[in-house]
Amino acid sequence: MLAIIMAIGFSFATVNLNLNKVEESGWIEGPTGWELVTVDCPTGQNKCQMYFSSNESQVYDVYNEPEGEILKTSNTSPVEIQD
Repeated sequence: MLAIIMAIGFSFATVNLNLNKVEESGWIEGPTGWELVTVDCPTGQNKCQMYFSSNESQVYDVYNEPEGEILKTSNTSPVEIQD
């Protein structure tokens, strides 16, 4: 019984928590319309922006919903999204 309790305890001890990384869903208005994206935009005062790795020159604002408000972040530059 003690071995089971210890095994459970060790499983929680090995969880890698990265509390600084806050990935959330947002929306961009892409070339084909509104697209749902997952982006790392920790809470802050700057506009959350992203770009796809295949086209660094096209930067998108990230919205909370289609035609909604732009998410705010502490990032000072756009986030790269792998595509």
